[in-house]
Amino acid sequence: MAQSGAGAEVTALYESLQAYACAARQHKGSDLETIFELKKTNTKSADCDRTLKQCMDQFGGDEEYQYSIVATTNKFFKDYKITSGYTFCRGGTKVEAIYSNWRKHKSGSGISGDDKWNPADIWAIKNNFTQLGSAKSLGEYNSFILKQYDAKKLIGISLKKVPRGTVKGAVYNDGKNAITAKFKEIKLMEDVTSSKDVYLTVTHKGSPYNIQLRNFDRRPKTSSWQGEIKGKSAAGGKIGGGVMVEQALSAGVKVKKPSEFNANIAPSDTLLKAFAKMYVEINPRGKETQKQVVTKAKGLAKVDPTWWMSKYLSVYYVHTIIKSGKKDVVASKIYQYASSATESSSVYVKYYD
Repeated sequence: MAQSGAGAEVTALYESLQAYACAARQHKGSDLETIFELKKTNTKSADCDRTLKQCMDQFGGDEEYQYSIVATTNKFFKDYKITSGYTFCRGGTKVEAIYSNWRKHKSGSGISGDDKWNPADIWAIKNNFTQLGSAKSLGEYNSFILKQYDAKKLIGISLKKVPRGTVKGAVYNDGKNAITAKFKEIKLMEDVTSSKDVYLTVTHKGSPYNIQLRNFDRRPKTSSWQGEIKGKSAAGGKIGGGVMVEQALSAGVKVKKPSEFNANIAPSDTLLKAFAKMYVEINPRGKETQKQVVTKAKGLAKVDPTWWMSKYLSVYYVHTIIKSGKKDVVASKIYQYASSATESSSVYVKYYD
């Protein structure tokens, strides 16, 4: 649940309170009924970077968060049949040790952020768990994490607020349930100049997720072109343009990097015609002709180079993966990355609504 600013502090308090609740549930030996059962005396097996008082001050009057924390705690204990002997960690040296080993091998993994390797917000760590001294490769370390997970000695838990209803759980990267997605469609574009983005829709288990491709800066910087996944219960967040390209390349699609596009040069007639052809081909329900697209794009590109860069890169990327015949493979790669379920990611359980 990565956030920034004030949102980051609320997230830290929420995750810490979830760890405290797990500690209280372990101490009690039966399901929690209310968040107000948490006391200093029954949460000693929690190791958090926020105090219990800070957490209760934040959520003592928030019924939705209270429900989510109690329901998720009880669901977790039911799923894993935990009785005793665990420390529930949010931050701290034990968690840092888990991620420090992964960082030693992240070069060449295709992922860079800790959360794409493992997005766990809290960790249930058996008191007899021993961290691996060193690993020769990321694959070896991921295998160690999986072995510890299977032995219920190390369980990474990713959290999503569940304000009401049933808490659902899903395990990722355990080698049993590969995540796949399918390319569905490109959202209809009625006027090439009406926006600087392109929306592509992928589906996972029948649920649609929209991926918006555009520049996220007011200036024409190719480094700011990226994707953002949107949809109920989606992993969410932005996916860098370099990552989008890497997912296509790993699927066997030859696609140019955004940095190869020169945003500071006005488009030639040849490039405008190529753009218009791609645009019309990926937008078959649109009514604009190639000639109309060329005229409109040429005029706007002169006064708004950011629009031109954003629209061109988005159209080019989508057109390339569609024409490659591997659009479903790319859709899966992108969704896997957004879900922290790449070939380089490690096992975790996610609780959500």
